[in-house]
Amino acid sequence: MDFALDAFLLELAAIFPIVNPPGAALAFFGLTRHASHDVRRVLAWRIARNAFLVLVGSLTLGAVILRL
Repeated sequence: MDFALDAFLLELAAIFPIVNPPGAALAFFGLTRHASHDVRRVLAWRIARNAFLVLVGSLTLGAVILRL
């Protein structure tokens, strides 16, 4: 259990600066400045889903890749 928690925290600390949510939010608002609220909402959900899948993939495969 300790290994899983250590691996999770290590990978989270490594991936968070790469994803950079605050910076990505500013870029999102800048790029969708003239879009309607509905379009922004749909895009935000798609981006959140894709980012979640990338993070889950990184968390599950990251420790294996780092061990290689």
